[in-house]
Amino acid sequence: DGDIVKIITPRSPKNGLKMRAKLTVRIHPKIVFVPTHTGPKAISEDFRNEGVMLVTSTAEDPYTRMVGYSTNACRVEKV
Repeated sequence: DGDIVKIITPRSPKNGLKMRAKLTVRIHPKIVFVPTHTGPKAISEDFRNEGVMLVTSTAEDPYTRMVGYSTNACRVEKV
């Protein structure tokens, strides 16, 4: 809890998206929640203008034509 981790997805930059981890019993251990629209307080200064959207998929659902920003597979590594 409080360690710096990097989130890696097929769209992430070479070094992943770095941020501070917070563990809680309210979120399942296999689920990763990343806040959006909070700027550098939640996301590293490197991604101030892009944030978590830099690592999310832009693929559209074939039926609704909506982008599934909240349904992305990722890997989390301690830095």
